[in-house]
Amino acid sequence: MTANQFIAKGVSELLEDGFSLRLQNTASIDGKYGGWFSSETKSKEFVVAMKRDCAFEIFVHEYSHYLQWKQRRQFFNAKSSGCGVIFNWLDGTEYSDQRVANAFNKAIEIEWDCERIALSLIKKYKLPINKEKYIRGANCYLFFYFAVQELRLWTSAGRSPYSARMRALASNKFHPLEYYLDVTNCDPAMRRAHKKLCTG
Repeated sequence: MTANQFIAKGVSELLEDGFSLRLQNTASIDGKYGGWFSSETKSKEFVVAMKRDCAFEIFVHEYSHYLQWKQRRQFFNAKSSGCGVIFNWLDGTEYSDQRVANAFNKAIEIEWDCERIALSLIKKYKLPINKEKYIRGANCYLFFYFAVQELRLWTSAGRSPYSARMRALASNKFHPLEYYLDVTNCDPAMRRAHKKLCTG
């Protein structure tokens, strides 16, 4: 299946389920994000920055979040609540250390599961995505959450955890969830690079 065919399939399904779509002709959303999937009642939306170099990968990733919501609603709601806590915390809301740590564990779990689904879609539909490159990007992104937790910062404007330089530091193997919940499994060079992503 071509990228355009897969995008058309995803767009059709999302619209049918009442999502608004923003496939923007920009390199980032709000200066720092590649996209997102939100299932909140008041703002059911699917957003991707289509001028980003890995835009189709991001589309597949966000579509995988949609499949989590569509097929396993209870799991999605339970784990995505962690993402809500994280972004509120980044915006200044105070929580206990335990609640923040719990939220990050939930976020890593839902993102790991999302990457697992995305890899299965790449295989099932023979999508034009380099699987090794995708896995390296997934590894970058999953370990990136530790830097966010440590620094209480997301990426600075114009920086991406998916850049070629970041992927070069990452493993080409997709590991079980437990691997990504242990920061000691993150390469020290990647940890340093993640911190620079956040601090500029």
